[in-house]
Amino acid sequence: MTVLAATDLSKSSNAAIRYASMVARARKDTLVLMHGFHMPRDESSWAYFVERAQRSEAQIKERILAELDEVFSEAVAEENQPRHVEFVFEAGRPSEAIGDVAQRKHADLVVIGGAEERAVASYFLGSTAEEVIRQAERPTVVVPADHPSGRCQTVLAATDFSAASRAGVEYAARWARLFDARLIVAHVVDPPGGLFDWSEDVDDEDVERRGRERLDEWTADLEPDLEFEEGPGVTRLVRSGRPHEALNEIVEEFDVDLAVMGTHGQRGWKRYFVGSNTLKLLRLLPCPVMALRDEQADN
Repeated sequence: MTVLAATDLSKSSNAAIRYASMVARARKDTLVLMHGFHMPRDESSWAYFVERAQRSEAQIKERILAELDEVFSEAVAEENQPRHVEFVFEAGRPSEAIGDVAQRKHADLVVIGGAEERAVASYFLGSTAEEVIRQAERPTVVVPADHPSGRCQTVLAATDFSAASRAGVEYAARWARLFDARLIVAHVVDPPGGLFDWSEDVDDEDVERRGRERLDEWTADLEPDLEFEEGPGVTRLVRSGRPHEALNEIVEEFDVDLAVMGTHGQRGWKRYFVGSNTLKLLRLLPCPVMALRDEQADN
């Protein structure tokens, strides 16, 4: 298997590089570190200009590959580096280049960096990161620039009881096993709507009790996937409120290291519309967020 990490060669991408290295090392995978660069091509029919453009591209590629080597050595200590590392330069629009390299290298996971400032990230995730998420054909992790690297002790899987979120929970369980981490399965009741008829007088205890009943029932047939022979095990949580706000509180309360979000699988033009809660979490959460569609969970 292959983990693909994309970098813009700035220090803000170092957290994503370290995270991808940690995963590749734990899974004994190859790490592919790439940089995508949109380079205008000279369409002139004059041989001189065409040759000069080709020569410039080769020089740029050589320089960028050297920079990737330097960036990787600076970002990841030698003892934390995976055994196999490749450096790739891909000319083209960054989001498209990431998809092309992921397909060519048979990557089953893509890791990219988020915005450097969380205040800014509340409104702008970053055009490349958001485009990659919208177009992703494989699970994709967005890592905040200020995220401390080198640990994965708590994994959060959010569920709305859909098939997509079930895929996310199953994937999160596999991830927790890989790192011997605690798994939290959480559902947020977002009034009005959800589990209850809000014309009733429903208090917080009712929300907790009835939400927990449904969560337990929903996860009953997932028990084989959620069982851990050893380690911290599974915690089930039900909260009330806006999903992105409630999940952010859980992340901070339990010091979550990865939040996994299942998004609804779409084909064609619909794939460019990612759920609003997923995008809000990608922009707001202080921890890495993995987005995957239900058909990606078995990859």
